[in-house]
Amino acid sequence: MKSKSFFLLIVIFSWGVTNICKGQHQLIVRDSSEHIEMPAIEHMLIEHPSGTLFTSGFQFSSKSPQLWKSVDKGKSWHRVDVGSQDQGADGNSDVDMVIDKEGSIYLISLRYDWVNPGDSTSEARGKHITVGVSHDVGKTWTWTFLSKTLNDDRPWIDVDAEGTVHAIWNDGKGVCHAISKDKGQSWLEQNRIYNKGLSSHLATGPNGTIAVRITPRSAAGYQFDEGVDFLAVSKDFGKTWSILDLPGKRDWNEEQTDSDTPRWVEPLAWDDEGSLYTMWSEGKELVLGVSKDVGKSWKTHKIAEDKELVFFPYLNSSPTGRIACTWFSGHNERLVLYAAEILLTNPTPTIVKTEPLQLSLWSKWEENTRWTGGEYIAIKFLQNGNLAMVTPIYNPNTQRYGFTWWELESSIKD
Repeated sequence: MKSKSFFLLIVIFSWGVTNICKGQHQLIVRDSSEHIEMPAIEHMLIEHPSGTLFTSGFQFSSKSPQLWKSVDKGKSWHRVDVGSQDQGADGNSDVDMVIDKEGSIYLISLRYDWVNPGDSTSEARGKHITVGVSHDVGKTWTWTFLSKTLNDDRPWIDVDAEGTVHAIWNDGKGVCHAISKDKGQSWLEQNRIYNKGLSSHLATGPNGTIAVRITPRSAAGYQFDEGVDFLAVSKDFGKTWSILDLPGKRDWNEEQTDSDTPRWVEPLAWDDEGSLYTMWSEGKELVLGVSKDVGKSWKTHKIAEDKELVFFPYLNSSPTGRIACTWFSGHNERLVLYAAEILLTNPTPTIVKTEPLQLSLWSKWEENTRWTGGEYIAIKFLQNGNLAMVTPIYNPNTQRYGFTWWELESSIKD
């Protein structure tokens, strides 16, 4: 379904992922800090122009979306009051965040819950999508419900070059799209981007370009649309869309088995020159795709190769085309996370990456089994040129929950 301190950093498995183009320097951990409080997974992170850092993650038992902030560069974190359920801050699952040029913060969340609480035959499903906006660095929030449709799932939010806010999600019957032209005061639902598939990721680019990744397994896994594995692109700020095929090979099966590559988010990113990036796993290989013509043609680069499956990649880019990514490899005691930065040098990319990181993440469903804590680890470029990511701490055995903030430093600079 949907699908810190150096205590968590364990250097292991020298066999790890092999760089296709080995650099002389690694991506090193410059700083890290733990925040122990409550379980939350699939964190997103943003940096306000003021330097305040925010991270959000979801926790199924929560009533309102979870948000924390740091005013000391990630050394300490404090809970942000985003409002109550009665005020519309009603979400306990998939989150995303974005900041516009004026510093307004947008936080989108899913409510995922039992359809008929107390009924032993009831199933958990998505119930609604809500989005909040703060114009005062997180002090106050205004909330709007974008949808209240059974099977609502996997929302994303971004701001285009003109300042319009775009939100997408899916409900098992296609990819929905809503926009706000007045900084979150009102929202207008648009035509569906596509009438099948999952809202796997969203990214806005320069000159009115927007990209949406559409994949077959939607509605938290309750719906599977055979053959849906596309990229939707718009050149007119989302008014019209083209559906394009992508390079590469990806295994998608309705009933996923242990031999299938785990998949959910298939990430996208743009740079200021209009290059579009995407990343995916081809089993034991991690592949980066680069398009300079809004998705019509692609150049692909093998970024990493492993002895086991590599999976759950996440991708981000800087305005100048520096690329950052994360991914997992292995299973249980061999399960590790990597973060990397990529510079597209000729003839092969220059890649710097962390040592394999084994996190304090343990499954609550399978005893003594390591877990990824969701389907991605988000990574972002900071204003100082370094990279940041947030990883969950989830240990049911010791009742130790929270997250770790990581700041990573690379030899690659703008």
